[in-house]
Amino acid sequence: MITSIDRKALASFFSIPSEIRGFIYNKQIAAKVLSWDNFTYGTEKQYKPEDVEAVSIQEDIIWFRLDIGAVPISVDQFISYWERIKQSESTQSESTMEEIKISSEEIVNQAKSQGTVIWEHGCKLGYVVHFGGWFYAITEVLTHNKGLQYSHSRHGSFFLAQEELRERSWEVA
Repeated sequence: MITSIDRKALASFFSIPSEIRGFIYNKQIAAKVLSWDNFTYGTEKQYKPEDVEAVSIQEDIIWFRLDIGAVPISVDQFISYWERIKQSESTQSESTMEEIKISSEEIVNQAKSQGTVIWEHGCKLGYVVHFGGWFYAITEVLTHNKGLQYSHSRHGSFFLAQEELRERSWEVA
């Protein structure tokens, strides 16, 4: 039974999008991220899901309790590492398995017909579509003498694809 609630911890928990919270508390994903984090710092310790004893979030820092002590990773770093891991796993699976090649035109057509339109401040930023096991962020730009032009990027989650569209909307062309 819970007798008290740490309001700061609760606020930190709910400030993180639910999709990301699901990744943080998944011990398999946490073990992969911790192993990736160690690899980037020069050690090659591979963690297993059972090595992760507990997880807590304080402000924007995730604390993983392991048998060796607590390991902190920022939420942004966690998301970045998880995205890289998914990209790496995708590259490995592409090299070992023959996959169907998806053209840019197919992705754009799929986005227009079944994608989610992302709006911000009354402006359409683009589309997010789940296609071929990935989420694609598609930007639509009206160009002089060429009409509508599209660009896309591949992401591991809807949240990350949506954030990519927001970042692109602030870029100066």
